[in-house]
Amino acid sequence: MRHNKIVLVNAHRKSGDYVHNNPTEHLGLAYLTAYLRREGYSNVEIIDGYALGMSTEAIFEELRQSRPELVGVTFEYNTFGEAARLAAMIKPALPDTRIVFGGEHATYAGETILKENKEVDFIVRGEGEVTLFELCEHLFADGKPIGEISGVAYRAGPFLEPRHNCDRSAIEDINTLPFPVRDTLERALREGRRPAISILGSRGCPAKCSFCNAYKFFNIGGGARWRPRTPENIVDEMEHLLATYGHGELYPVVYFADENFVGPRRTGLDRARRFAELLLERELPVEYEIFCRTDSFNDQDELVALLRKSGLISVLMGIEAGSD
Repeated sequence: MRHNKIVLVNAHRKSGDYVHNNPTEHLGLAYLTAYLRREGYSNVEIIDGYALGMSTEAIFEELRQSRPELVGVTFEYNTFGEAARLAAMIKPALPDTRIVFGGEHATYAGETILKENKEVDFIVRGEGEVTLFELCEHLFADGKPIGEISGVAYRAGPFLEPRHNCDRSAIEDINTLPFPVRDTLERALREGRRPAISILGSRGCPAKCSFCNAYKFFNIGGGARWRPRTPENIVDEMEHLLATYGHGELYPVVYFADENFVGPRRTGLDRARRFAELLLERELPVEYEIFCRTDSFNDQDELVALLRKSGLISVLMGIEAGSD
């Protein structure tokens, strides 16, 4: 068991009049934390600035007090400025703390970030569980040399130029991942907040729309464009969530964060049917929302009725074209 202090942060641009109804916790950080803990890193924490409505200054103050050895920061394009500002606050105060950026924007803009933000030590590109673990092993446990860790970017050479190693292949079977931790949810409840419960049933998307990167980010190193969890694995997690947090009327709805809940037509429809059947067999009192394509349920009225019976209350879909 390793006790190195690691804190994973979701950067957030908080304004004075910030109001958001039931924001969702960051599942990416929750999966990273669960994976690191399973692999022996016992002292990993999450500060989710978005779900907790925290300013960059408040996040920094918590980091200054806890003095982690590594801070991992995820962000979107519109919150990159706050992530960079946080890194610039951390380095002078905690010069020995390693700063790692990750997430979609960091993946695609990693070289620019390393050139323009000297406080950032490493970039984790794409799917991060194994890459971050191997990076921690390199830093804290005499693991692989940095040049042999797939999926990481860093500075090297006499002029400390940005380099990025080969991309990491996608995790073939995501059922092998531990369920994401719910630290943010539990902290929010202690603070009187009610973040929404979200869940991820698959990664990626089988489509290859030119305007969307859903099929690219999770498999930039190769692998299936869409990787589903089994219905049994998903329903096991939902059953656990309901047993732990679903008492009373606290959480009647679970939000699926999948880019495409249904997936490829024949395989995906069979999987969706099995998922609904399992919910009904186990008599789980849950309602849920999903994302899918506009054509996911073409000629599938009976399946839609089954999903509705199992708890489906809302379908959010992208309008991919201006033509039927």
